[in-house]
Amino acid sequence: MPPTPTSRIPPFAALAALAALGSALALGCAGAGVAHYTGDGNCLRPKGCSETGCCNSERACATTVCEGVGYVCGLDSSGSWAWQKDDQVLSCDDVDPCTEQDRCVSGQCLGVALTCTAPTTSRCIDGSTLRSFTTPGSCSAGTCSYAQQDTTCPKGCASAACTGQPCLGVQCNSPPSSCHVTPGTCSAGSCSYTQKPVGAACGTSDPCNSGGSCDAQGKCSGTPMTCNAPNASGSCVNGKCNYTCNTGYGDCSGGWADGCETKLDTTSNCGGCGTACKAIRATATCVASKCSYTCDAGWGNCVGGWADGCETPLNTAGNCGACNKSCSGGANAKPSCVSGACKLTCIAPFKDCDGKSSNGCEIPVAVANRCDKSGLNSGSGCGTAYCGSSSNTKAVNFGSWFCVSCSHCHHYSNGWSWCLSSPKQFSSDRCASCCNAGSADKVCPK
Repeated sequence: MPPTPTSRIPPFAALAALAALGSALALGCAGAGVAHYTGDGNCLRPKGCSETGCCNSERACATTVCEGVGYVCGLDSSGSWAWQKDDQVLSCDDVDPCTEQDRCVSGQCLGVALTCTAPTTSRCIDGSTLRSFTTPGSCSAGTCSYAQQDTTCPKGCASAACTGQPCLGVQCNSPPSSCHVTPGTCSAGSCSYTQKPVGAACGTSDPCNSGGSCDAQGKCSGTPMTCNAPNASGSCVNGKCNYTCNTGYGDCSGGWADGCETKLDTTSNCGGCGTACKAIRATATCVASKCSYTCDAGWGNCVGGWADGCETPLNTAGNCGACNKSCSGGANAKPSCVSGACKLTCIAPFKDCDGKSSNGCEIPVAVANRCDKSGLNSGSGCGTAYCGSSSNTKAVNFGSWFCVSCSHCHHYSNGWSWCLSSPKQFSSDRCASCCNAGSADKVCPK
């Protein structure tokens, strides 16, 4: 008999035993929800699962395992067929109207036989005949029936009893508990039952108790089922141990024989069974049940998320040493990144003699006629510039660079040189002044 949508009854025992009993007919995945089979034939599968099996009435109590978690096909709280975890109280429908409390047991849907203990009330069918009905009755197609028994009343029948003989035809087969002897005895038309001795074996109605025995009050009580598993807390519900893992532990192997055996603080199982911490070009750790990553040297996670890991090299002008840290160029220079730091790449023949990026590559090095005694002079200078300093008598130092006179220049006692296009000949297009610039022949003394 199918249970009501809200019924909850014991599921099967350990997952390991179930896996050995039958093949997996469908699939549900941990953390991804539960697959349902709807009345219109639509099979809904958990995200990330590729198996095609659906849960329906034809697969009642079918079992499967996904990612170390066991699932069973049964009825959920709304009465829909669904894949549910094996540690839930799971109901089913054994398609037998003469059973009740149907549940999944060892991969099969089994119900408890319907007990027929409510017969039709006895009645007088004529003035001398009492008709009663025997108990227990029998079930057929979900309906209880009881064998009738007609008893002749010597003094007549009235008010559903034999006159003067109220126990005639009365059956005492319905004791108040299994701790009373049956059949009972009838007196004045009422049944009484002898109580069994204290400690007598009996059948307890509580599925979470075993080894039932009778107490002094005629009640049957048993030993409570203990639900213990490593790193977990357990309780019995309808004859089934339900467990909850302690914080930081998970049941990743399936079944409860070893309890919650896995610590959920590793990169293989971080916060959940099978939740791995892994990213390209990164070192992973598990902190507070969450994956944490540190990029390898020279790489950064610039797009966000860890699906592609640390995807960005940090040695480019756009990402230099850090994500989105860009390098700008300067005068006579292009931007570049060296070992995570912004540098200038000078455009020949210029060089950065003073080491300041603010003025770029400021000196044209090793190019004739680009400087003079006052500094850079690309128009009329007669010297060549170099980075550094020089003690050459033909050189003038400017701190981070120096200007040395052309090889065809003369040096005079005042410390300055003038270019000559020919020996002792003043060249007006290369010299700013001469010792006898006003002379007609423009000849300088030695």
